Amino acid sequence: MQLEKIQTYLVKEFNRMDEDYRIRVVQWNKWYRQFRGRFENEHVKGLRARVFINATKQAVTSSVASVMEILFPSDQFFDTMGRTADDQSKSTKVKEVLQYYTDKAMFSTQFETYVLQAAIYGTTVAMVPLIQEMVRWVSVQPRIPMMPMFGMVQKLEEALVKYPGFVTRDLYDLWVDPHALDIKDASGLFLR
Repeated sequence: MQLEKIQTYLVKEFNRMDEDYRIRVVQWNKWYRQFRGRFENEHVKGLRARVFINATKQAVTSSVASVMEILFPSDQFFDTMGRTADDQSKSTKVKEVLQYYTDKAMFSTQFETYVLQAAIYGTTVAMVPLIQEMVRWVSVQPRIPMMPMFGMVQKLEEALVKYPGFVTRDLYDLWVDPHALDIKDASGLFLR
């Protein structure tokens, strides 16, 4: 009984969101065709129109590159500071770890598709999943604890490391509440 009520509610919500979704898809398809240079025949009769199409695509692509360079310069795009001299050396290590995991999550590469999608469609959406990875390293420890004079031994250690990722989601895979102004106002969303 309770399961049927939930199922009925979800179907009703999906149908309500799907009406708005279908209207948005028609507009997104039009914008994507324009970005790719696919216009209706009456718009591309002359040579000038064909040049305009290439210029439009080039302008959008170069603006995305400019935005990416502003957000993620070629050098490191963030910095860390310590409050004291001792903290400063620790903050440098924190910066190295953050840079490593930002690079590992391919954050700037993933963010480029996010910006391109915003430039083409006027909106975009992404997820920040928690990535879990088992990290292994070799540590050198005294054979007998607290007595290094009896020799050292290598020990393989491991730990589960969690860090955020960044994944741009395709707008075509998302159904949202059409009356919501932001995600907090939404009654929910469906993600394919």
